[in-house]
Amino acid sequence: MVKKITDAHGRLDVLVPNAGIATHIGPQLDIGEEEYDALWNLNVKSTFFLIKECHELLSASRGKGGSANVCVISSTDGFIPFPLVGLYGATKAALNNIIKFLSGELM
Repeated sequence: MVKKITDAHGRLDVLVPNAGIATHIGPQLDIGEEEYDALWNLNVKSTFFLIKECHELLSASRGKGGSANVCVISSTDGFIPFPLVGLYGATKAALNNIIKFLSGELM
């Protein structure tokens, strides 16, 4: 998909990564490793690597009159823990922190 955008437009003005899944609802210590990995892979890893893959296109946008915005969709669970989806909240808290630290690199 990134190649199609590059070929067609040569830039990306806005990126809105919005992926999330709660693979486990219930006591957190009952989660299996496969569910845990799926949770982190989709909620955190995929967003990070999508931003990384699009960074060059976003940078190109700035030089061509674009705005180069990244708007990451998170959840209030990243700030206010909800017991039955605690690990989901942990992934959203991790995502919130990743974005805080990446914001300086994305400028």
